[in-house]
Amino acid sequence: MNIIGLDLRGVPCPLNAVRCQLAFEKLAVGEGLRVELDSGEPLESVVNQFLEAGQQVDVEMDSGQDATILITRLSPWPCRLPGDGSARVSPPAGWAC
Repeated sequence: MNIIGLDLRGVPCPLNAVRCQLAFEKLAVGEGLRVELDSGEPLESVVNQFLEAGQQVDVEMDSGQDATILITRLSPWPCRLPGDGSARVSPPAGWAC
């Protein structure tokens, strides 16, 4: 599996979640994003963001100060909708992104 690293320690919310999403959108299905970030709210928000999107998230290390997670792309979703591209949805049956 191809894994890309991203160091977001010290990056505040919600900027860390935005940077994760931008890096994640470049991955193909089966590839991973290993993210180093602060424990607490930054860790919780990023983990929840990707779990809610149906991706695999493994917390590899959480020292209480820093954490490392591996996010694996399981599907091409979420995708942008036509229009301004800001909305993201789960795929309707039979649709591809």
